[in-house]
Amino acid sequence: MWESWERYDRWIEELRIRDYVVTHLKYIPAGEVYRFFCASDLVILSYRHFDSQSGVGAIALSFRKPMIVTNVGGLPELVGDHRYIVPPHDPPALAKTIVRCLKDNSRLESMSANADRVAAKFAWPVVAEKTWEVYRKVLNVPQDNK
Repeated sequence: MWESWERYDRWIEELRIRDYVVTHLKYIPAGEVYRFFCASDLVILSYRHFDSQSGVGAIALSFRKPMIVTNVGGLPELVGDHRYIVPPHDPPALAKTIVRCLKDNSRLESMSANADRVAAKFAWPVVAEKTWEVYRKVLNVPQDNK
């Protein structure tokens, strides 16, 4: 559900963080998306409810971006380390995890390396092999001798 940005804009003002927050509240064409990932240090997917997998998370993996996610839907599969999976509806835990990550460049580097490992699990050859395995079982095709 889309909601008004007004409340968040008011918070930005009240917290006096206007100089630190950049918003882009318009459609971003596909050819421009890379700019946002290249400029980011950390991707936060703080959903309260989520039933599937995240397109944003998949793109973040392709850019080797460290991610913090909430423990909903398929989001935890995008993060290789449970320390970066926080409970939904827990802003203090999310804030603590964000600050801990942003204060430690070596942690961010480790999270990027983790993103590489997680991305490898979703690479097309791996997905194709898993898909073939399902068809092989359903069609009762003997397993190849590799």
